[in-house]
Amino acid sequence: ETAAAFTADGFFRTGDAGKLTENNEIILTERIKDLYKTSNGKYIAPQMIETRMTEDKFIEQIAVIGDKRKFVSALIVPNFEYLRLYAQEHGISYGSVEELAGNKVIHDYMFGRIELLQAQFTSYEKIKKIRKQLGMTLKDLSEATDLSISFLSQVERGTSNLALSSLKKIADAFEINISEFFDDRKGYSYVTRHDQQQVFQVNGLDTLYANLGGNFDKRVLAPYILILDPNQKKKNTFKFAGEEFYYVLKGAAKFIVDDNEYHIFEGDSIHFPSHLEHYGENLLDEETHLLGVITPVVF
Repeated sequence: ETAAAFTADGFFRTGDAGKLTENNEIILTERIKDLYKTSNGKYIAPQMIETRMTEDKFIEQIAVIGDKRKFVSALIVPNFEYLRLYAQEHGISYGSVEELAGNKVIHDYMFGRIELLQAQFTSYEKIKKIRKQLGMTLKDLSEATDLSISFLSQVERGTSNLALSSLKKIADAFEINISEFFDDRKGYSYVTRHDQQQVFQVNGLDTLYANLGGNFDKRVLAPYILILDPNQKKKNTFKFAGEEFYYVLKGAAKFIVDDNEYHIFEGDSIHFPSHLEHYGENLLDEETHLLGVITPVVF
């Protein structure tokens, strides 16, 4: 079996297809196999993981490794242009890209972003677990959400991405808050310490969210710290029952609410009914931080 993993001249068979440039550089072009099967029998979709991870501007390239192994790992090449900017903004000195990549602050920052991204891949496991706990079949869930059985099956196997709107439909069908798919905290808690804040990112959105809320049944307020990327622009518009409140901790933001434009700066706030079509943007070329409170709990 070990011999089969290597070519006759000693090269490891990675499962990738690629080409060799005239400068003897290897360019990976596609996967020979669409799915990996770990040694414990779990199927992994590497292309989905790689596509989602490279949506992060700090990640230039990634190669997922996991076929017939006990766990999934990855080789990641950071985007050094953004790392240099981050180092400059935070006063981190270095002499080479190797020294930059090896810096503990940089390492911890990158690891945090990777942890944030990979946390989103566990939602599909929770969907299947909750569905079975409720005694629902895929057909039942399909009828309740207007999502096809084949699509739901792919989601539960982790081979298809799920938009926030579709995840909300599934949460409504289960009669739970959508936050249940992201929140791994156990038991009741009313205080959230600084080091306990769960940071996450919703698929399709650039904004980072730090959850400030307590953990108890039937809560209706969802407080967050929102971090907007420099010059972050509209990707989606939103409209749902409830209310939203935002206070600018740092920076400046533009909100479009019911076709009306509002600019808010540090110390300003905005409060509006969520049933009006709305979206927000960052007005600056640096991060903007907001304190936000949303009701009901949508994620």
